[in-house]
Amino acid sequence: MDILYWTQNNSYISACFSNLKSGKTGIELSREMFRSQKTISTHKRKIMLKLGVKNDLELRKATHKLQPPH
Repeated sequence: MDILYWTQNNSYISACFSNLKSGKTGIELSREMFRSQKTISTHKRKIMLKLGVKNDLELRKATHKLQPPH
């Protein structure tokens, strides 16, 4: 499944994806989205699995290659 399609249909994951792409940390996201750090971590882990990346550096590189959904 395409990551952009998948994030469009999961609003919190989509917001998390967009904010991760802008370089925000999990702590910043949890405060802005009024979600626990554990929830944000889970969303981040799901995004990483979908993208097939293993660490934060690979995640950052992968998210910058993708275009946001319109």
